[in-house]
Amino acid sequence: MPIPACRRVWISCAPGFTLIELLVVVAVISLLIGLLVPALAAARETANGLVCQSNMRQIGIGFYTYATDYDDRLVPHSWADEELADLFGFFNTRRTWCVAEIDGDPEELFAASSVGRYLDSVEQIAGCPNWDPPAEYLQENFYDNEFVHNYPALDYGYNGKMLGIPSPLPQEGPSRWIPFRISALKGPSTTIMLADHAVYVTDATGNLMFSAEFELQPPAPDDYGPRAASSATSEGATVHGRHRDGRANALWVDGHVSEHVVRLEESAPEEREFQLGDIFEGDTPTNDWWDGGIRNRDTTSE
Repeated sequence: MPIPACRRVWISCAPGFTLIELLVVVAVISLLIGLLVPALAAARETANGLVCQSNMRQIGIGFYTYATDYDDRLVPHSWADEELADLFGFFNTRRTWCVAEIDGDPEELFAASSVGRYLDSVEQIAGCPNWDPPAEYLQENFYDNEFVHNYPALDYGYNGKMLGIPSPLPQEGPSRWIPFRISALKGPSTTIMLADHAVYVTDATGNLMFSAEFELQPPAPDDYGPRAASSATSEGATVHGRHRDGRANALWVDGHVSEHVVRLEESAPEEREFQLGDIFEGDTPTNDWWDGGIRNRDTTSE
């Protein structure tokens, strides 16, 4: 049966894509992907920064709850011996703010610490989601425990040494450090308590290490806590600009959290490579944001 002329015309005139049109479509799709992927990455990084800030706020609640139980005192930056704890009324038994020296499951290290025991879901809130150092720079066997060095509780550093003074009792060291009372601080809203943290060190064999620890170093030297270099190639920079544009989050003693550009002026070249620096106000390093306004006077009786 012959095909009607109109059907023959319709079949022969059916529209289609030319090669050029297909290439244009592919190019447009590629361009859109190129525009969207960086935007999505930036959005993800921003979201991680907000999660980090939320984690810090919750950890700050643990600090305040601790102070409620222990005569308004901040958490000791390291474990305190029994004599000092009994005299000044704070917790001891070999616990730092984020790690307890206990036997058993390493995941309980933060949960049993001075601050962690006041918190729920510590595994979810203890770490910064933007903490992602190169594997070859992670310090292994931190405190002789392969788990601790990568445990999220150590993503943040505590300004504990600047928020206390040495004890007048004999035997200097971390176990004889007296934390300040929160009520004694002149500026809780301008005093750093926690910040995104890491250190750059070399191990005994000279291998480069990039590891989290748990103690911040102040930007400027101090009578009680001088800026301590982590190694021969480090200037002691401990604030880690792991968020967008080299920024770090900081928790202040009054409980608010803010984001700051990490200053690299005083950092060693190796530290600058990993955005390790300081947070301070003004053009030159000072400890105005670190010492609570009472650093250089005796506060043991307050």
